[in-house]
Amino acid sequence: MEFLDTPGHAKHHFSIYDPISNGMFTGDTVGIRYQQLINEGVGLFLPSTSPNQFSPHDMKSSIERMQERNLSRIYFGHFGMTESPDKALRQVVEWLEIFMEEAEQVVDVEKGYDELSRRMLVRVREYLRGKGIDDNHEVYILINLDMQVSALGIIDYYKKLKQ
Repeated sequence: MEFLDTPGHAKHHFSIYDPISNGMFTGDTVGIRYQQLINEGVGLFLPSTSPNQFSPHDMKSSIERMQERNLSRIYFGHFGMTESPDKALRQVVEWLEIFMEEAEQVVDVEKGYDELSRRMLVRVREYLRGKGIDDNHEVYILINLDMQVSALGIIDYYKKLKQ
């Protein structure tokens, strides 16, 4: 096993590489996998940007280092494992960029985490509608909570930039 410093979600986060499975135990560094959607044939992997040490730059850097390893598996801190690590890592980076774009707009108009959470949830819903997932699907209980926590982390990140 090899331990890697993989900040982004938080400064203290690390990941563990397992050479036998060519897999990485990532904690929250590469986000969240939603089993409820996997059961529907939809892979959704969202970044976890909770407060108070979230850094989008560090998260992207950690993910890039994982992508270079050509992994066979990612073992998430929550909700299981994927054998589609390239898809998962790409998707987390794409969603991170979307969330940060939404955050810039929210910060520009001096709104708070609740507005950012709402906007992030709207974007995820639009994406999932395109995949045939109904707006009343049970997964939204988790996604709604995750968007609230992630919005708190992103707004906290922007507040620290202003200090």
